[in-house]
Amino acid sequence: MQNSAKVPMSVITRIFQSTERNAKHCKMVKKVAKKNGDLISTLRHLQDIVMRILKTCSECGKSFVASKMTNKYCSRQCANVVKRRNESIRKGKLKEESKSEEQNVKIQELYLKPFLTPKEVSVLLGVCLTTVYRYFYSGTIKAVRIRQRTFIRREDLDKFFEDSSSYRKRNNQKADKNEYYTLREIMEKYKIGRKAVWGRCDRLGIPKVYIGRNTFFSKIAVDSKFGGVHEDINLDDYYTINDLIKLLGMTRKNVLSFVCRNKIPREKRGNNVYYSKLHIDCFKRKGEGPDPNWYTYPEISERYGFTKDQISYTLKSYDIRTEKRGKFTMIYRTDFDKVAAKRLEGAERIQHVDGTSSIVMQSMPKERTCPPTPEGYYSTEEVADMFKSSHRYVGVITRQHEIPKIALKGFNFYEKSSIDLLYNQKNKFADITDWITPEEMRSTFKMSECASRSFIKRHKIPAKVEYGKTYYSKQHIIDVKESNFEGRDRYYDIDEASEKYKISKDVVRYYVKHYNITNIRHGKFVYIKRDEFDRIVKERQKIRLEKNNIEIIKK
Repeated sequence: MQNSAKVPMSVITRIFQSTERNAKHCKMVKKVAKKNGDLISTLRHLQDIVMRILKTCSECGKSFVASKMTNKYCSRQCANVVKRRNESIRKGKLKEESKSEEQNVKIQELYLKPFLTPKEVSVLLGVCLTTVYRYFYSGTIKAVRIRQRTFIRREDLDKFFEDSSSYRKRNNQKADKNEYYTLREIMEKYKIGRKAVWGRCDRLGIPKVYIGRNTFFSKIAVDSKFGGVHEDINLDDYYTINDLIKLLGMTRKNVLSFVCRNKIPREKRGNNVYYSKLHIDCFKRKGEGPDPNWYTYPEISERYGFTKDQISYTLKSYDIRTEKRGKFTMIYRTDFDKVAAKRLEGAERIQHVDGTSSIVMQSMPKERTCPPTPEGYYSTEEVADMFKSSHRYVGVITRQHEIPKIALKGFNFYEKSSIDLLYNQKNKFADITDWITPEEMRSTFKMSECASRSFIKRHKIPAKVEYGKTYYSKQHIIDVKESNFEGRDRYYDIDEASEKYKISKDVVRYYVKHYNITNIRHGKFVYIKRDEFDRIVKERQKIRLEKNNIEIIKK
């Protein structure tokens, strides 16, 4: 049913304002009412507008169309986030409540204990453990240490509060400015850092006054002790770190390492550090002109044509004064000129294809004379003759066995008793006279190199080394090859037992294992006791003969 009655515009606007919509929607309603003034169509359009509820999400802040007025969140995801957050807050509150209840119960239990530990005192007072130990050190609270544990009497803790003096307020009055400096005033006056002020005041014992959190220093003491700090320097004689970075082409880290390693003098003014230009130029050879008394390696190469190796050899072989300046080795001019003149007398200059030339000099070793051997010691030559070895091997073997030694003018002498003891240990095959080299062993016994090494190791053949050459005992090798050992006539080998009793080798091995016949191994061969094996074989033959007779009787 259609109602064509006209509704006044004021009524329609009042209806819409009762729904608490914004001015934008009011304008829309007015337009609809002007176009179609009947009540039913206007109210229907008004209902469509009113049902579109625009809200802002409380969680993410996005605008959304709500289905009802109670909606606060744009999606289920935002609602779950808020739900989880609230649940976490609730659980946290419950946990804090339970923790406080446990703390209260624990404190009540501590009130009943006659003796407390430092940790229990910290719980009871509500302070950290470090503060409790600070109370012990200052004597504020009495404590007793028994072995590794510390105890506090409960009565002393109560007495501490009962006998304490009345609470006093801190005195925040400033010290007299005419008698004391503040830390900032010292820093500004003498242009040094905070750390330097504290260090110098502690080191020099300057009186300090503590008022509240502020520290004041005696003016008279500071002026007398800090008088030498405030000295003006000529900045032209110093480098800054930035100057060194540009001059030397180093990083900041490398510059700091360089000045620290070479102990470059420095001056500190406030936060700036200045390094001595003279010392750095000397170390890095940045000065003008060569040193009149000293050579460098490049200067010698340019003057005499020596290579770096020839210069190093000359410095090592002759007594020439040197001096280390940073990474440069300075060589005394007079000493090197005298030695260079001698060395160049028999030298030859060779021209190369590329146009360069080099000097070939004869080595001129210095003569060394060995001093007389001290009493109770052997010289290196005597030890080498005793062990029939080289001087290098003598040094190796004496170091390995920690033989005491002394050095005189570059020659080593070794303790006689220790060398004699070592010689007796090493010379345990002195009774063996027939020795053979590895080459002779391989040719005589027709063995390969690998087989000979294995044979020597397996049979533990005696060996010795003389002047770097190895020898092996020939008689021991022959004994192993021919199976010669003491009591050989009382043993069979497997082949002999098999041939004597006409049985196979497997049967012989079976008898040895089954009847536990005494056997020994010599080299790669096994030998069995002759009388035991004969007895076992005879018993076996007798049993076999009896079985044959029984079978014949049965037949």
